[in-house]
Amino acid sequence: MGKKEKTVRKVVLDTNILISAILFKGELMGIVDLWKRGKIVPVVSRETFNEFRKVLEYRKFRLTKGEIKTIMEEEVFPRKPAARNWETQGNHSGIPFR
Repeated sequence: MGKKEKTVRKVVLDTNILISAILFKGELMGIVDLWKRGKIVPVVSRETFNEFRKVLEYRKFRLTKGEIKTIMEEEVFPRKPAARNWETQGNHSGIPFR
């Protein structure tokens, strides 16, 4: 009997979903866990990625630059440390852009 191939779904995320999944408790929190466990592959556009960074800086969220950096690098888009250049260059997230 052959092994079943593991199917990983690509999921397109917008800024509202990213913010809700990361900053608020609720059903959407599970999305972060799914991509950290490799069950889904989040796909965001370059525009969505840039908007997400800007929205994290909104005063109403009261996040410091350090907290934003931690969210971006460790919570949301973890990957090899050498590739962490999201603050200055092209595809910053390790997430496929569409």
